[in-house]
This record gives sequence, structure tokens and C-alpha cells, in this order.
Amino acid sequence: MKQDARTPRKENGQKLAQRERKYSNSLWHADWHTIRDPRWSGSWLVAYEDDASRFIVGFGNLQEPTSNDSVAVLNRAVNLYGKPALVEWNYGSAFNFVESRRRENGMTEFERYILQQKIRLILGEIAYSRTNGKIGRFFSIFDKTIKYFPSISEFVAWYNNSRPHGSLRLETPVRAYHKRKVQLDLFSYPSYLENSVEVISEEP
Repeated sequence: MKQDARTPRKENGQKLAQRERKYSNSLWHADWHTIRDPRWSGSWLVAYEDDASRFIVGFGNLQEPTSNDSVAVLNRAVNLYGKPALVEWNYGSAFNFVESRRRENGMTEFERYILQQKIRLILGEIAYSRTNGKIGRFFSIFDKTIKYFPSISEFVAWYNNSRPHGSLRLETPVRAYHKRKVQLDLFSYPSYLENSVEVISEEP
């Protein structure tokens, strides 16, 4: 499988580079997550996160992961913020499990939707958090802090609008999202967005 351009590499002892897209709506990360808080025990959270800004463009609290619900939440996000050039989920993730199970009966609802919308799909590597790690970190923050919020909507509003993000130089995701959003005419050239990558940090 061809390695995505954002994937950090370590060659000849060089440091790993963490990468992100330069522009909002270049790439959205997606996954399903089991909610541990007893108030929503047994239910799931699906979320789409913009790579460049960490802005949560769409989310839903559902009883079980389904391809139809993946589409419904994505479509709502597209109507609000426009189409991403790419969507990514990991092999081995809950998202991929849902799609694999549904694919036994043919093309899934999600696959049909992104094909119709002309959105490219990236499948991250198995057990390789750096390919889709940003959405994993969002879920980790959710698990640690949801107890302080009366609803999931209020948590997401805090995460997007109030919480400074270290990798964004302490900007909030919503501010970074709008600052990094390109002019609409650039969406006529999706390859420009797909290839817009910059190094944001290096780790030993």
C-alpha cells in the first residue's frame, strides 16, 4: 500500500516529523469511539476532525456504528463547512470494521457517498497511530474531560471554541479552521489541497 505523504518517517537515525495539512478541508480524520461515561453507557461517538485545525466539523452520538450514520454525520458536516478533499480512517479501527462488515453485501453507503461527492478515501496503516492519531487524541481528551460537561454537544463546543491547542500555537480549533480555509475557487483543484503538507514538529 502506498504510504500517505503525511506519514512521518524515520530514516538513518533522523527524527520523526509530525505533519499536518496547511489548509482547512484538505483532510478530515474519522472514526467511531465507545463512550465510557456511564451517562451514555453502551453508545458510540463518531467524529470527523479537520487535520489542519483540529476543528471537529461533525459528530454524532449513536447506539451502534453503522455506515448509514457515518454518512449522515459526514453529510451534515459537508453542508455546514463544504467538502474535504480527503477523508481518512485506519485499518483496524471501529470505522473500518463497520465498513468491512457492511461491504460483504456490496459497496457500503459510505463508499457510495464519497464516490458521489468525489471525496478521496485514505486508509491508514494497522496499529500505526501517526497516520490517524489526531482523531485518537481527540477521543482521549473526550474520555478524560466529558465528566465535566452536561452534554456531548457542550464538550465539542468547548473543544472547538474555547480550548487552546498546543500544536496550533495556543489558537482554538475554530479560529485556526477559519484562518486556514482557502478561497473557494481552489476547490476546483483538489490535488492542490491533497498535496499541501507542512512539518509542524519533530520528535526524537
